[in-house]
Amino acid sequence: AASSVPAKPTAQEEPKKEVDFAALARAKQDADDRRGPIEERLKKLAARAAEQWGGEEFKRANDELAAGDKDYEKREYVTALEHFTAIEPLLTTLEKRAGEVLTAQLKAGATALQEGRSADAKNAFGLAVKIEPGNKVAEHGLKRANTLDEVLNLVAGAERMEKESNPGGAVEQFRKALALDAEAPRAADGIARIE
Repeated sequence: AASSVPAKPTAQEEPKKEVDFAALARAKQDADDRRGPIEERLKKLAARAAEQWGGEEFKRANDELAAGDKDYEKREYVTALEHFTAIEPLLTTLEKRAGEVLTAQLKAGATALQEGRSADAKNAFGLAVKIEPGNKVAEHGLKRANTLDEVLNLVAGAERMEKESNPGGAVEQFRKALALDAEAPRAADGIARIE
């Protein structure tokens, strides 16, 4: 049996929404203006190895940029602008954190050098150099970390020679260690003891 329910009249169809082209153009311009500086700041953070230390904020900033770009491509300029605007506080947080991470890496690198852990020192100073290229403390620490194993072997050999009553050989080994690293642990003290 067929249904006897009459179809609803279509006389009152929803009127099409008028597109405000001026507002759309403003939103597009605002999105364009906002995106450029954000992308530049994100690139600078990426160059400073933020993917290693930026955590959730760096991931969210990149995700927001991708979502904003997707909306922009669909000509959803207002929502694209919202995504771009959400990135700014994340970038500010990351830019402030960079200094804190740098300080922590310099400290960790120095501790690793003192404790003879060359791999840890290389990692810490290597990250510090990425965070702040040209940082003299980080560059010096990385240079020392790269020679640390050889320096420690030379110092250990010199100390053995010293115990075996071979002061000439010991001094020579201590000097080799100091030539590689002027701050070689125990090398200067060893020479002072012998000479």
